[in-house]
Amino acid sequence: MKIAGFFEELWTPSFGAPIGRAKDNVTSNPYEDEGEIVRYLLSGHELLSAMGSSADVLGSGNTVPGGYSIFSDGIWIWRGDL
Repeated sequence: MKIAGFFEELWTPSFGAPIGRAKDNVTSNPYEDEGEIVRYLLSGHELLSAMGSSADVLGSGNTVPGGYSIFSDGIWIWRGDL
């Protein structure tokens, strides 16, 4: 499986070399298909359910309920807080 959103703030080094920091990949211009991307991520199958919440790695001060949960589409895996 491939890891989507393999940012250093979201995954431990034991998974391999990250693609950089999440904050370094933020843009002020939203993607045209941003809504579709969010719907796709929310429609993943939950492989691991983790209770609790994770801190927003972008620094908003908010938390993401179930952020440590792992989702997949059968090819890609990603964290709930991606």
